[in-house]
Amino acid sequence: MTGADFLRARLTLGLTQSELAGLLGYGRDTRISELENGARKRIPPQTARLVSAYLDGYRPGDWPLERTKDKQGMSEPILAVSEPGNEIAEKSNEIMEAGTGIEPVFTDLQSAA
Repeated sequence: MTGADFLRARLTLGLTQSELAGLLGYGRDTRISELENGARKRIPPQTARLVSAYLDGYRPGDWPLERTKDKQGMSEPILAVSEPGNEIAEKSNEIMEAGTGIEPVFTDLQSAA
């Protein structure tokens, strides 16, 4: 796997350098940049195998949330709250439908309910 292959794989997976660094156990996202741009001449074989497994569909438990692009092309986590009568879902929908450009974020759903 070349640096260009590694970059293409990351982009195909929809991951940031920081996210891929975390998944691969690297302490810094600069390591990913070095692998992608050829500053490190060799992609470690175990790293190449793991990235290949991700491309084949393997997803560990700490895989980042899926993302979608909004109207401005910004990447945002997907939030799905579909229970009818759910107060959080109703309030979230009100905010989104108002067209404020602000999406609600709930960090502790127990206290938000």
